[in-house]
Amino acid sequence: MADDLETRVRFVVFGAEEVGLYGSYYWSHTHDLNNVKCVLNVDGAGYSRDLEIHHHGFEAIGEAFEEVESEFDVPIAIVDGLRPHSDHWPFVQRGIAGAQGRSTASGSGRGWGHTHGDTFDKLDVRDLRELSVLCAAGVVKLAEADRPIETRTAEDIREETVESGHDVGMKATDTWPWGEPRPWPWADEFE
Repeated sequence: MADDLETRVRFVVFGAEEVGLYGSYYWSHTHDLNNVKCVLNVDGAGYSRDLEIHHHGFEAIGEAFEEVESEFDVPIAIVDGLRPHSDHWPFVQRGIAGAQGRSTASGSGRGWGHTHGDTFDKLDVRDLRELSVLCAAGVVKLAEADRPIETRTAEDIREETVESGHDVGMKATDTWPWGEPRPWPWADEFE
């Protein structure tokens, strides 16, 4: 399939997401981001069959998944607005086009998430397979050579983060990436 893609696609698994996005911050600060067209972070998938794509204002990503929704004739919730709490964030905060794909939560959410009950038996293989197919179809569209994916400025992302009120919690948890408190652990090593 790699020969069928018009743009190189890299599958990366990041570690240490729950303790500060260490893996994705490290990768984003040790690789040339000029070679990154966009990022699709799949996090929180497999506890429902319904896909939700948060495109963070990168309209071309939303448009690609609208095409997937139409071609597969399945609903995909395409959501604008920032979600600064997963492995796409180190890219998005720097203006790189990024999205988060996840299962659409129903009711009170996943309940067991981020607890000792967060185990493999909670995943439904059929749900995960369905989401994987839809995400892969979206990635193929995003990899099209003639599909432009816009970037945004880091300042624009920062302003939207403040306007949406995410800065308050991020500053309280020491995850605010612009200025004080510290940008992120190990920041001085990569500046």
